[in-house]
Amino acid sequence: MRRIRIPRHTRAAQLRESPIVRPRHIRILPRFWRFVILLLALIFGACAGASELKYRRCCAHLAEVERARDAAAQRVAALNDRLAEVQTDAYTERIAREELNLLYPGEIRYVAR
Repeated sequence: MRRIRIPRHTRAAQLRESPIVRPRHIRILPRFWRFVILLLALIFGACAGASELKYRRCCAHLAEVERARDAAAQRVAALNDRLAEVQTDAYTERIAREELNLLYPGEIRYVAR
């Protein structure tokens, strides 16, 4: 804004009648900075809380998957033991005698009542 020079004697009279409005400088108050810091703290807290919640959900999911993996490993171990048992001759003979009622040649079956 360009200033206009006014002679001194008219300037004082003019100031009494209508003061010159000067552009105000923006003055930042301490409460503004408090507000900005508070706002940033709230944003940071919200982000940290969301991250913590996501971390806890991931940990819970990981624990659930590990439990399922351990249960599956136990089932695999049990099935491997069963497979080793089924592949023996003693198991085959026991199943043949008990469930299929087979006998060796020359054997006689006695049934007690």
